[in-house]
This record gives sequence, structure tokens and C-alpha cells, in this order.
Amino acid sequence: MTSTTLDPDAPPPAPRARVAVRRTLEEAEDWADLLRAHDLDALVEIDDARDAQPGRTLLPGLGFPGPMFAYPVTVPLADRARAASLLEEFVEAEEPVAGGTLLRGAIIALVLGAGALALRVALG
Repeated sequence: MTSTTLDPDAPPPAPRARVAVRRTLEEAEDWADLLRAHDLDALVEIDDARDAQPGRTLLPGLGFPGPMFAYPVTVPLADRARAASLLEEFVEAEEPVAGGTLLRGAIIALVLGAGALALRVALG
């Protein structure tokens, strides 16, 4: 068995920032690979899904609603903004229904629905 000891003279590790949390290890590795391709030191960690996803709780008698593990992708704190920008561009290119497109669609549906209701009220 190999044991690892920490060097007391070594500098502390640099602080890291979470830039994404994915539900599967494969998705997290894909996102980390994208960041690594842009020379960012991306790491994939494993975490309890209840801690990684705010609002998820273990309710007595109801079981746990969702995955047991989550996979955060972290980068050095100094690279957080650049990593977030790269991931945002990736998500917009790969998932056209996500984010702003979905919000615009919901607003259009709301406006059309309100217009149809106003027309129905006006016509009696």
C-alpha cells in the first residue's frame, strides 16, 4: 500500500471556482476537455447531488428526487470569468433551445396568448 504525505513546506493549493455542475461524468469530462483545449486547468470532481444542486433535499418518506452524484467542473479562481465565457459560448452553439432562446420563446408565447385573450374579450 502506498501512502502519500503532504509536504509541510509546499504552498497551499490555489483556490478554485466551480464553473459548471453536470449530472454525468461523461458530460463533465466533455466540458472540462473543452476548457483544457483553451489552456485552462479544468478538473472534474464528484459531489453529493444534494449539496451540488441547491433546493434539492432528502424528504422523509419521499426518497431522493434525482441523481445521487453531481460532477462539478472547477478552474483556478483567476480563470473563472474566461471559463464561464467559453462554456456560455459552447452551450449557445450546442443547445439552441437553452437560455435566451427559451426565454424569448416563452415571452412570445405569453404576448400571443395575451393578444388572443384581448381579441376574444373585444369580440364578446
